[in-house]
Order: sequence, then C-alpha cells, then structure tokens
Amino acid sequence: MPIFTIPTITSLGQLQKQLNSIFASIVSAFSPGGTTGQVQYNNAGAFGGFTVSGDGTLVTSTGALTVTKLNGVSPGLFYSGTNAANLTGTVSVNRFNSGTGASSSTYLSGAGTWTTPSGTGTVTTTGSPASGNLTKFSGSTSITNGDLSGDVTTSGALVTTIKTDVGLAGNPTTTTQATTDNSTRIATTAYTTTAIANAVAGVNPAVAVQAATTAAGDTSAYVYNNGVGGIGATLTGPTANVAVTVDGFTFTALGQRLLVKNDTQSPSGAFNGVYYVTTLQGIAIKPVLTRALDYDQPSDINNTGAIPVVNGTVNASTSWLLTSAVATVGTDPLTYTQFSATPTGAALSVLGVTGNASAIRADIAAGSDKQVLRRSGTALAFGAIDLSSSSAVTGNLSVNNLNSGTSASSSTFWRGDGTWATPAGAGTVTSVALTVPTFLSIAGSPITTSGTLAITLSGTALPVANGGTGQTSLTNHGVVIGAGSSGLSATSAGTAGQVLVSNGASADPSFATLGTAGGAIVLISETTPTTGSTVSFTSIAATYRDLLVVIRGRSDSAAGVVGVFLQFNGDTGANYFAQRITANNATVSAGASAAGTSMQCGALAAATATAGRPGSTSCRIYDYRGTTFHKQFTSLDAYSTGTSAATQDEDFWSGVWANTAAINRVDVIITGNFVSGSVVSLYGSF
Repeated sequence: MPIFTIPTITSLGQLQKQLNSIFASIVSAFSPGGTTGQVQYNNAGAFGGFTVSGDGTLVTSTGALTVTKLNGVSPGLFYSGTNAANLTGTVSVNRFNSGTGASSSTYLSGAGTWTTPSGTGTVTTTGSPASGNLTKFSGSTSITNGDLSGDVTTSGALVTTIKTDVGLAGNPTTTTQATTDNSTRIATTAYTTTAIANAVAGVNPAVAVQAATTAAGDTSAYVYNNGVGGIGATLTGPTANVAVTVDGFTFTALGQRLLVKNDTQSPSGAFNGVYYVTTLQGIAIKPVLTRALDYDQPSDINNTGAIPVVNGTVNASTSWLLTSAVATVGTDPLTYTQFSATPTGAALSVLGVTGNASAIRADIAAGSDKQVLRRSGTALAFGAIDLSSSSAVTGNLSVNNLNSGTSASSSTFWRGDGTWATPAGAGTVTSVALTVPTFLSIAGSPITTSGTLAITLSGTALPVANGGTGQTSLTNHGVVIGAGSSGLSATSAGTAGQVLVSNGASADPSFATLGTAGGAIVLISETTPTTGSTVSFTSIAATYRDLLVVIRGRSDSAAGVVGVFLQFNGDTGANYFAQRITANNATVSAGASAAGTSMQCGALAAATATAGRPGSTSCRIYDYRGTTFHKQFTSLDAYSTGTSAATQDEDFWSGVWANTAAINRVDVIITGNFVSGSVVSLYGSF
C-alpha cells in the first residue's frame, strides 16, 4: 500500500500542513535515492513522483510534485523549506470549498467558505500603503488620511476627503500662483514674498525720474558700456550735439534721471534701469547717461520700490515696478510693470475734478430720491433729468413707458389725458396738392380723387444755386471750372504729360507742357567731351524764347587759359562783334573785337593752370528764333589758373551776330582739346 495519501484539501492552512507532512515522511521513511525533487509513493520503495496539476487533480503516474503558486501567490507564503523551486503550477479556486460561491465580489473567509462582504465602514491609513492594485471597494468608502498608490476602482461611491486640521510636516511645496490670483489657494513663500515686496514698494517709492522710455527705439541706437559690474555703466547717445529726448521730454541739465524700460539690445532688457545725465551734448560731443549710483548693483535694483515718472506725453504721473530679479547687472533682464497711472480726465470729471486727483470735491450736496448727478459747466449737483435737453436724454421712449402700454396698438393714439384711445368718427381727404421749387415743374396736382403726380426739371439742367452744374454735359477728361452762380464749365482734356497752369484771377486755368511757363528753363542737350576742340548743337527747334549755353571744364592746350568762342548756323564769315570787361584781382580792364569769324564768350583754364582748377562760362542768346533783329548775347565766365590773387579772373561779355536768321545750330569752339570731365550743355528758356 502507499506510504502516504493526500486527503481532500479545503483551505490554505490544510494544504501547507499536508505538504510539510509529506516532506517529513519522505525524509524519515526512505534512504537517499532517486533524483532531486522526486518522492517515493509506492510500497515497493521505488522513487517516482506525482503531480498536483493546474486544477489540483491528483495524478498517480510517475512525475514531479509541482505546486508553484496558489491563485497567483508565490509558494513561499504557504510552506517552508529550501526546495520550493520544485513546487510549480496553480491551484484553482475550485479547490477551495469546491469553488462554491467563488466570484469577483466574494472573498475566502477563515471558515473556509466564499463570503460576500456586508456593511459599510471607513478605510483608514496612517501612511502610504505598499504599491499595488486596490481592486475593489464595495459600498461607500472614505479614505480620511494618508496616500494611495496604484489603481482604485469601486462599485459604489468612492469619496476622498482630507481632514481640516491636516498637519503638513517637513517642507511641502506647491505651485506658486500668479500675483494677480486672489482666490483662496495655498500661498507659497515665493507668492508671499512677492506680495509683500509689491506692497512695500507701493508705500516706499524710489527717487522720481524725469521721463521713462515708451519703445525700444528710444535707446536702440545708444551704445552701452557695463563699467565694472554695472558701476559706472553708461549709455552713449548716437549723435553729437543732439539732446536726449524721451516721451516728449528733453533732458537739458546734468543729474536729470531717466528710466530705461524698453531696451531690446542683446541681451534683451539687460540695459534697462535708472540712468542720470553725466555728459550734456555739445559740438562733437555725444550725450552720456550713467547708471544711477542708487541703482547700479543687484542689491540696489532688487530692493527699490516703484519708480515715479514726472513728465512725458505717455508716462507722466505713472510709476513702474521691477518684476524680475537681477543677479548680474548688464546680463540679467530688468522687466518693469506699471504700478500706478494717472486717473483719466473723464473719470475724474465725474467727481468734480479739474486737474489733479487730489482736487476731488466733497462739497456736492445730497440730492432727493430718484435724482441724478448732473453737470452744468464745471459744476456738479443732483437734480431731475431735463427731458428737453438732447444731450441729457437719448434713444427712443417705448410705448410701454406710456401708461404701461395699456391699449397701445396700431389703431390707437396717445391722448393728452395720458391714455391710449381709438379715434372716433370718420372723414375724407378731398384734395392733395404739391408745390415744388421753381427749377422743377409738377403735373397732376392737385389730386381730388386719385391720380399721379409727375415732377420734372423746368429747364435742361439743374441750376448751380440748387446744387446742380447748370450743364447737361462737360468736356470728357476736362477739369470743372466754377463760375459763381452760373453754370460750370470745363477745361480741355490736355495731352499726356501736361500740367494745369493758372492764368490769373480773371482767366480760366489751362493745361500746358511742363516748363513752358515764363522763365522756366529746360535742358535741350548735353555732352561730356573728352577730346576735340568743338561741340556742335544742331537742329535746334524754335520752341523756346532764348538759348543758354553753359561750358564747364579745362583745355589741354599748353597755356594757363584759353578762350571759348561761338559760331551760329555754321557761319564763318566776318559777322561777329564782341565787347569784354575783365576783373583780375583788383584790376578792371576792357576790350572789344569787330568783324571776327567767331565771337569769344568766355574762357577755360588750360594745362599750365593749377591742377583741378576748371573754367566756367554761361552764355545767353536772346530771341534766337526771331527773324527781325541781329542776334545778341551776353556771357559771364570765371577761371582760376593759380593760387595767388593775381591768377583769379572774371569776364563779362556781350556781342552781336550780324544776321537776322533764326538760329538752329550753335558751335562751341576752344583752343586745344576738351579734357575728360568737361561738360557742355544747351538749355532753352521760356
């Protein structure tokens, strides 16, 4: 017969007890033999094995005893010994009271039966339970103190509460709320420190500044030098002899203070702070601002209150508070927020203020019931609403405000006794007549029964006096011209490029080509000769009144000065006459020429003159297009051949070409050749 038997197992305790008994029997009843983990189970004394399978069914054939887990729990919890590795497998809940009553909502009681929890209660913990899954609460469960880690699920209402007198031991932390958050939340030390600092700053303001910047551009062109860790740090203005001007205020005296709060030069915001004028602008001197002695170190900057601003279009009467912490001056940004502002005139005027907020009046007498505060000029007093004033009452009065709208409808009217009434009786309109202004005419008036009124213009155009033009049509693309009460007129359309020119108070304006107004000068042609002795202008149109020839440059002739000569229409005959007046230093001389083949009108510096010294000549030819008189000219030249007073010359020329023909060609001739850089221009004047 077998050495031992395994009875039916109904509980964890019974299983552990039976396993221990089996191992003890094996040790005492058999001598060593077999292999590790085997047991002897038959009378023959042979070593073999048996298996407790996954569902706990006994197997009597040879095999190993393997029980590794009981419902997912390690075997070390149920038996002792060093050979636990030989116990494998899982025992089903059906091996506990045959699984009768086992489900996800029951538990195994000490009596060996599956039981449903009953009643309610409180789960209380004084610390943090071990990590894992709290898998099921039945009913209403309250966790009053402590921590849960893992997943929590419940089939009822899971209520988590915190005791009102919880003691927070150690150094607990939480999120610091915004300074503008005034809700009932836990305040951190950072929040409290900032709130206290802001409150202190409000009652302990810093030294006032004359002005404060409004935009990055106020200082973007200034050059910053950090001095020694901020001490002696400077902002130098970009332009010499230009004063520092910020927000409409100009700094004119040494020591005047400025709040820089908008600078974005790299590193952005690090150059902000309080500065004072240490160098005023001057000729070749740029203005210099230096960090204030009471605002150039982190200890000064971080502990300064709100900074009042005295002047400025935008920032006058405001104050500004630093919201950032500075550890390194010139590196860490200084960020400011507005701490106070000047009340607006609209708001103060309601209180009877005529300027500064300190002037709020307290002498307005109390009004009667339902009166309102009214303004009359600069005075304020309580009184009734003036319904006759359009500035006091606006909008529409609903019919519901007239006798509560009782009986108000499209067929009733509001009577003088304050009620809505239906008209009584009936009547007939016997005639409807219409009158119109004299520039209109009407047909069909009056209407006594039925008919149509037709209104038309009395004339062909709406008169100017009645808002019309007095015309039936105007020039296409012309400009309308007023004529008092008479009908409007229009200019001609003009041509492309023309402009509208006034012709005085007694004549209509007209379109004309740009430059044709009297005295205007227009460039006809221009050349820049680099060699050659002659420049010719040909095919000159008879468009202008006079011609103007302008010569600037030098000659390569081996002389100090050479003459400039003119010929007209290619005429080389002895038909030119000229007169000259010369001023040399303090000496004036004169000369003339007659019956020449060209006429001199000026002079240019030449090769032996001081380098870089040009000559210039301006010659006007009068009525060049005329055919009645000989052509006359006047000319002025100037040239310099050296550095002494005796080498400075100026000539005035006048002359005549003895010919009545209209000039259509002008030749400009010099001795030698024009050099590079010379310019010869022909202009026409009107």
